[in-house]
Amino acid sequence: MQNQMSDVIHWNEDCDAININDIEKLVKTVLSVHQKQNNFFNFSRQLNQYGFLKQRVGKNIYTFKHVHFNKTNKGNSHQYRQFPQNLILLNISKGI
Repeated sequence: MQNQMSDVIHWNEDCDAININDIEKLVKTVLSVHQKQNNFFNFSRQLNQYGFLKQRVGKNIYTFKHVHFNKTNKGNSHQYRQFPQNLILLNISKGI
């Protein structure tokens, strides 16, 4: 599946973020199967709650990055913690 999905989702050149190039295909082939959802923006919001930063780099092309997330450190998943909802809302209100 990894090679089949490389046109949809893949590591960036520095291997410290993931690029999503085809939202529609990601929703149909990954999110609806593995996450039981078919809304990319809900998925994006969930990643944000765990500290991932989203950057739009083109039409329907997004990059997601986290300080502890990279291709070589696969054992860092314990460092992804969901932020308390009130902290997220505070940061949004401050424009952070």
